Amino acid sequence: MKKIITILSFILVGYNAPSFAFEEFSVGVATPAPTGLTFKLWLTRLTAVDLFAEWDFNGDKYSFHADYISHDYERLDAKESNLMFYYGYGVRALDEGKTSDSVAGVRLPLGVSYLMDDPPLDVFGEIAPRVNVVPSTNFGLDVMIGVRYRIGLNR
Repeated sequence: MKKIITILSFILVGYNAPSFAFEEFSVGVATPAPTGLTFKLWLTRLTAVDLFAEWDFNGDKYSFHADYISHDYERLDAKESNLMFYYGYGVRALDEGKTSDSVAGVRLPLGVSYLMDDPPLDVFGEIAPRVNVVPSTNFGLDVMIGVRYRIGLNR
């Protein structure tokens, strides 16, 4: 299982590896399903890697996903240039403890994000259809809203 997750992660991240001198980093929380910590690494003005992790120390449960996302500032036809639509693809891994098998799959995130300047926050809402492929195939939907604190490296 760990080999599958590692291979899928390298495929996702390796797609745009030459541009990993990222422009901005942000960290925050997202909820309700799943609920956990979220990290975003801006690769360019239009692309980013979005990472998410949740865990339960008492039950040995965890969930992780990594998405490569593209931002479209013109799709929403908003006068404010900090409002954008985003979409992408990613991988996910889930382990619900000793009572179930580990799960691996793919995600297709779609969302809206608003980048605030003062305070430097990224407020977002996202839906992500997902398909689990290991150990069996099934479909689901992640729905999240969240906020991240933006740390601009080139501000």
